[in-house]
Amino acid sequence: MAEHLVNLIVRLTLKHRWVVLALLAALTLFFAWQARAVRMYSKFSDLLPQAHPYVAAYNHFREIFGTANVMTVELQIKHGDIFTNKTLNKIRYVHRQIDLLDGVDHNLINSITGTNARKVVATSGGLIISRPLLPDEIPTSAADLERVKYDVMHSLAYGVLVSPDGTSAVITAGFNEGQIDYGEMHRRLAEIKRTVEDDNTVMYATGEPVLKAWCWYYKGELAEIFGVTGLFILFSLVLYFRRAYGVILPIVGAAAQVIWGLGFLGLLRFNLDVLVLVIPLLVTARAASHGVQLLERYFEELERTGDRHQAVRHSMDELFLPGAIGILADAAGILVLAVATIPLVRKVAFFASFWGFSNIFTILILLPLLLDVLPTPVVTRHYVPHWMASALHWVGETCTSRRGRWVVFGIAAVVVAFGLQQAVKLPIGYTEPGSPLLWQDSDFNVSSRHVNRTYGGSNELVVYLQGDRPNAMKDPALLALLDNFSHYMLAQPQATDSRYTTTLVGRLNSLFHYNDPVWQLPPRDLKGIGQMLFMYQSSAPSPTIIFQYMDYRARDGQFVVFYKDLEGTTVMEALARAKRFIATHPMPHVKFVLAGGSIGLTAALNDEIAYSDRVSTLLIMGVVFTLVALSYASLTAGAMVLMTLVAAGVVSFLYIGLKGVGININTLPVTAVGMGIGVDYILYVVDRIKREYGRLHDYDAAIKRAINTSGMAVTFTATTLVGGVMPWYWMSSLRFSAEMALLLALLMLTHWLAAITLVPSIFSIVRPSFVARDIEPLDALEASEATKGSVRVA
Repeated sequence: MAEHLVNLIVRLTLKHRWVVLALLAALTLFFAWQARAVRMYSKFSDLLPQAHPYVAAYNHFREIFGTANVMTVELQIKHGDIFTNKTLNKIRYVHRQIDLLDGVDHNLINSITGTNARKVVATSGGLIISRPLLPDEIPTSAADLERVKYDVMHSLAYGVLVSPDGTSAVITAGFNEGQIDYGEMHRRLAEIKRTVEDDNTVMYATGEPVLKAWCWYYKGELAEIFGVTGLFILFSLVLYFRRAYGVILPIVGAAAQVIWGLGFLGLLRFNLDVLVLVIPLLVTARAASHGVQLLERYFEELERTGDRHQAVRHSMDELFLPGAIGILADAAGILVLAVATIPLVRKVAFFASFWGFSNIFTILILLPLLLDVLPTPVVTRHYVPHWMASALHWVGETCTSRRGRWVVFGIAAVVVAFGLQQAVKLPIGYTEPGSPLLWQDSDFNVSSRHVNRTYGGSNELVVYLQGDRPNAMKDPALLALLDNFSHYMLAQPQATDSRYTTTLVGRLNSLFHYNDPVWQLPPRDLKGIGQMLFMYQSSAPSPTIIFQYMDYRARDGQFVVFYKDLEGTTVMEALARAKRFIATHPMPHVKFVLAGGSIGLTAALNDEIAYSDRVSTLLIMGVVFTLVALSYASLTAGAMVLMTLVAAGVVSFLYIGLKGVGININTLPVTAVGMGIGVDYILYVVDRIKREYGRLHDYDAAIKRAINTSGMAVTFTATTLVGGVMPWYWMSSLRFSAEMALLLALLMLTHWLAAITLVPSIFSIVRPSFVARDIEPLDALEASEATKGSVRVA
C-alpha cells in the first residue's frame, strides 16, 4: 500500500511539475514573509514545568515572596576589609547600577547600602527603631568607619549581605520573568566590573540572569561557527560530487527548509532561545543528508540510463519511501518532546518538528523537480571515490561472511548491554557545582563557586507556609516548630543556613534585653510576637521588608534554607528531608507547601525531565516501529530497524553516563532527537537491500550491492555532517553546545556504522521474508556483478 501511494505521489508530482514548483515557491515566499516576526530572546518562565505542583506553588506565592530569578554580585577585597570609604562607595555604585538594569524588581534589591538593610535598636522607652546601616554620605574618618563596621557586623546583614570576615559584600537582585535584554545586561555588568575592579577588588556575578547574559554574549560566536560548518560541508560536497548540481542543489534544499522552519516559528510567534539553536542546526544538517542521498542516486541512475527524466523518476520512486519514513521519524522524535510541560521544550517540539517535516517538500519533492527541469549534466559518469568503494567492498564481504556477521552482531550486543546498564543509572539533574551550560573555568562558574564558598550557598529551598486565618504566622507553636525544622534540614551537609520568622523575632527580643544572646528567643505568646513584628515593620522605610518572612496579614509565610549547589543529589535529598519532616509534624491551621526557590524549581524540573525522558524515548521507538512496519507491511521489518536503532541510540546514554553529565533540560532535547537522528541512514540501506534482492534473488548479493551504493551516500553524509558539527566542540565557549555537538557526532557515527555493518549482518543472519516481495526478473549480469561486489571507481 505504501509503495502504491509513493508511486501515485511521484507520478502526479512529475506530471504537474510546474504547478508543484509554483506552489512550493509560493509557500517559500509565504514562510519567508512570516520569518520576519522571529525574535531571539529568553524567558525565565520558559524553563519551568508549569504543570508541576512546585511551580504552581511558586507562581501562586511569588507576587508576595519574590522571584527565583535572582542575580548575586559579590565584591571581594584581597587585603583588609570592605569598611573603607572607597569600597563602601563601590558597593553603593554597584547597587545603584543594578537598580537601573532592564527587568529588575526594584523592591527586591538588597545590599548593605540599600534601604532594606537596617540597624535595629531599642530605645529607653521600649520602642524598636530601624535606621539605614549606611548613612547617606559614606564616612571618611577611621572612627566613623569603625562604627559602621560594628553596626553591619551586628545586624541581620551579617553572614547574608556581608561575609563573616568582613572582606566581601554581596548585592542581590530579583528580576521579573518577562522578556529581558540579556545582551544589554551582559554589557552593563561588564562595564560595572571594569569600573569597580582594581588591584585590591574583584567582582563576581552569578545567578540565573547572569547565566542567561553569558549565553547571549557567546551567541556572537555562532556566526563564526556556522560559517566554518557551512564551509566544511561545501568543501565536502565539492570533493565528493565534483559537479555543480551535486553542490548547489543540496544547499538550495537546505536553504528552503530553513526558510520554512523560521517562517513557521514566526507564524507561531514563538521566541527563539539561544539554548536550543543546536536543534535547528541539526535538523538543517539532516536536510543536507537527504539531499545528498537523492543526488547520489540520481547520478547513479543517470549513468545507467543516460536519460535525466528516467533518472529522476527512478530516484524518486526508490528513495521517496525510505526518505519520507526517515523524515517522519526525525520529526516525530522532536514532536514527542511535547509530552513535557516545560514551555521551552514544547516550543522546540512544535517548531523544530515542522522544520524537520518540511524536508519532504524542500528535499524529496523540490530537488527531483529541479533536476527534472534543469538541463542534463554534461558529464553523466557517476564519480565514486576509490578509497570509499574499497572500504565498503571489504565491509560488504565481512558482514556477509559466516563468521564476520556474528562478530559484528556480538560487538553490537555488548555495546547495547553496556549502554543499557549506564542508562538505568543515569543521574537526573546537574552533576557538579555551577552550570553545565558553561565550562568549569568560565567566569560564571568561578563566580558561583566563590559566592557559595564565601556565603555558604546562594541556592534557596523555599517552603511556603499557608495559613487558614490571619496572624497564623505569629503562632508560638509554629515558631517553635520552624526551629526544629531548621535543625533537621541543616543536618544535610550541603545545607548551610536558613531564614525564617523565629530567627527574626529572636533577634528583636534580644534587642529589648540589651543584645543579651540569652534572650534571643521569641516571646511565648502571640501578642508579644505581634508587637515586635509590628514595630520592626513600621520602623522600616517600606512595609514590604516583612515579605522576607510573611505577608502583611501574617496569614502566609515562607521558610528558607540555603544550599551550596544545585546538584541532582543535593536537590533530591533536600526535598526528601522536607517531605519527611512535614509528614511527621502536622501543624494545625498551617499547611506546608512545597516548593520554591532555585532548589524547589530545579526539583520540579528534574521530576519533569525524568518523566519526559522515559516517555519520549518509548514514544520515539513506538513511532519508528509503527512507521516501518506499516510502510513495509511487516512486523519483522519494524523489529529489525528498531533493534538497529536502539543499538546505535544507546551511545547517547553511554556517553552521558561516562561523562557524568546527567540528564537535564539541556541534554533532554538532544538525547530525544538522537534516537531518531540516523534512522534514515538505516532505512536507506534496508530499502536498498529489499529492492536489490527483488532484482538479484540473493540475500548476500543484495546486501553487498546495497552497501556499495546506498552505503556510499550514507558514508559520505555521515562523515560530512560529523566534520561539520565538530568545530562546535573546539570553537564554542558554551560547554553545552560543545558537548552536545560531540554527542551528536557520536550518534551520527554510530548510526552510520549500524547502517553499513549491523543492518547487513542482521539481514544476512535472519534473511527476512519481507524483502522477497515484488521480485523482479533476475538480471544475470547484475547478479554476477553484485555477487562479486563489483563497483566502478574513479
